[in-house]
Amino acid sequence: MKLIRSLPVFLLVTVTTAVAAPDQAVDPSTLKDKVTIEVGKSIAVRFEQQGNTLTRPKIVEKAADQPTTLSLDFRKQDDMLILVTKNPFPKDLKFRALARLKGRKSYFETSIVPVKAGLLSFELWQDPIEELILFDFTLIDNQP
Repeated sequence: MKLIRSLPVFLLVTVTTAVAAPDQAVDPSTLKDKVTIEVGKSIAVRFEQQGNTLTRPKIVEKAADQPTTLSLDFRKQDDMLILVTKNPFPKDLKFRALARLKGRKSYFETSIVPVKAGLLSFELWQDPIEELILFDFTLIDNQP
């Protein structure tokens, strides 16, 4: 694998254990401005921006067509599930996630680390997650 020296890329890797918190139940049917992604899918999502809040997500053909389009890739690699998020915004991106395990109908909230401005983030799970629902997309001031 070649190391590209002209393009520094910082990666944030987080290993997350899916733990359901009974007092934090979120009903996915009540969520507005949500994005659903299944294992094995890559999507590009364009938003309307209202201040620091991202609303009205719309799946678009390619992220390259719109400079402020969020790229999401949810893949299985070996025994891990990986969500790769590419943040095109000039601020850090924070969002929440619900996960549904294979063979289950219910969802639980799982932790997501904010994605640094202009960078990639990798979230990793060992649990048999089939689907994620991402919501509450907010731009925040860059964190040190």
